[in-house]
Amino acid sequence: MRCVAVIAVRNGLDYARKCIQHLNNNNIEVAIIDQSSDDGTYDICKEFLNNGVCEIRRIDYPGFFSLEDQLIQKFRLIEKLKTDWVIHQDIDENLESPLVNNNLKDSISAEDAKGYNVINFNEFVFLPYDNNISFYKSPFYYFFEPFPSRLMRAWKKSASLSSIESGGHKLKGNIKLSPLNHNLLHYIFSSQDNAYNKYQNRVFTKFETDKGWHRNRLKIDIERLTFPDKKQMEIRTFNELYNFNTSNPWKKHYWEI
Repeated sequence: MRCVAVIAVRNGLDYARKCIQHLNNNNIEVAIIDQSSDDGTYDICKEFLNNGVCEIRRIDYPGFFSLEDQLIQKFRLIEKLKTDWVIHQDIDENLESPLVNNNLKDSISAEDAKGYNVINFNEFVFLPYDNNISFYKSPFYYFFEPFPSRLMRAWKKSASLSSIESGGHKLKGNIKLSPLNHNLLHYIFSSQDNAYNKYQNRVFTKFETDKGWHRNRLKIDIERLTFPDKKQMEIRTFNELYNFNTSNPWKKHYWEI
């Protein structure tokens, strides 16, 4: 069985290598849509071409962030990919199987064999409190779930499903949803300084904000982006590699509370 993750990225230098390597370690191929990155992201992706990255498309950056345009580009590419399963993910995310000793491809294959054609992911947002270690090694997280089954990120291509209408969250079509939620580790910020700066100058299209998209990233007061006290966070330890606490879901991101 073949499974391809499709990623659209612009200037994801801090994430690109680790993201691609993580997917390759899980036997997942990667297709990249690069929006004219100028920070070295594109060069890193080219290093993996035909060695984990099966395709790279480079497109113009229009000068603003449009999620819908990204999704349209992704689904056009998905239509042409010869693959059994597709994963829609972002460069700052790592996806995992929830099962010990199962890589992501094996877990997807097992759910496919049971007759399911969609897999939902639980989102765990990690925050990097220590600038002396890689943000990927931070153990502090919160479980972000505004509503159940909100991240249908992997699906069987032959099911002809779409998530464009929902902004890349819920799929539309003949869905046979696996009851086994998988894990999405979201490294939303690479540092506290990155948190202060990431959304301050991002320009969103009015069409999408009028639809209610991006609300939790609009006009954020910079002081609200200061990380919460560690005592509010869950801690993932090595001995709990596959265990996350989902009993206390956050309905909003920390800067919205």
